[in-house]
Amino acid sequence: MINPALFLLIIIVLIIFLTGILIFTRNPKNPTHRYFFIMACFLVVWLLAHYFQSEAFFKNYAVLLLKLDFGLGVFLSFFFYLFCLNFPRICVITLKKKILLYASAVTLTILSFTDLVLKDFYFRDDIIDAHPGKLFWIYFLFIFLCLAIGIRNLILKYKKAIGEEKAQIFWILLGLFISASIIFFFNLVLGVI
Repeated sequence: MINPALFLLIIIVLIIFLTGILIFTRNPKNPTHRYFFIMACFLVVWLLAHYFQSEAFFKNYAVLLLKLDFGLGVFLSFFFYLFCLNFPRICVITLKKKILLYASAVTLTILSFTDLVLKDFYFRDDIIDAHPGKLFWIYFLFIFLCLAIGIRNLILKYKKAIGEEKAQIFWILLGLFISASIIFFFNLVLGVI
């Protein structure tokens, strides 16, 4: 019999991945569609790494999976930012800014596999955990800014948009709100119980 949490994970992963493919194939040359697809792919791998890092069967790989979880978090938030910046209309980014953004994301992803972001790994109630490294707060700040600026961009665009664009942005914001509420509930409320 399959674990209900694993079954739910498989369903969620399939929905995210198929949605990403559907959006991408509608217009593969559109940067917004590419960013959404890349974000969906990183989300799928991040969800799998996050789930399996706490599974007993993968205990020998828990440290690697936690580092992968953190590394993918950088790219996930970065491509979320790029998606929000370009949704619903494409936004041109200067080459200098693009190089800076990509270099920051790649550097922080690489650093997340070192002790500079997470260190001193240990198990607490069979769940992998770690202490923050010297660069943890820079890592955290990058992810926070990508998410906050991305959401801010969507809200500002929503206020100015009309018609179909306003409806599209509304659905994206509603999806974010529902996802954040579920994450909050499972991680903070159920985590305490």
